[in-house]
Amino acid sequence: TKERTDELAKVVTQSLIAFMTHTTERAVRDWINGSAQQPRYEAEKRLLAATTALFILQKVEASETIKRWFISGNPNLDDLSPAESIREGNLRSVLRAARAYAVYAY
Repeated sequence: TKERTDELAKVVTQSLIAFMTHTTERAVRDWINGSAQQPRYEAEKRLLAATTALFILQKVEASETIKRWFISGNPNLDDLSPAESIREGNLRSVLRAARAYAVYAY
């Protein structure tokens, strides 16, 4: 959890990580510091999806563009942002959208 949260926090804000994982900023800070207990299952799944999308996009884009990708409406996600879709649990759709973006950008 710490490693995934650290990687994600290099690109997006702790506030956005908390939003996506449906937790608090304090929980995110605790994950980064390594002082938190294991996140609940649903938060862990959302965190894994967010970091997987991040790693897919890092192959083709810079951090600032990836940050915008997470917060911008996406036509592949019914115009929700990937962050909103992750929060709602549409994890597979977000990963498909990230792969589609990476293929297009490549």
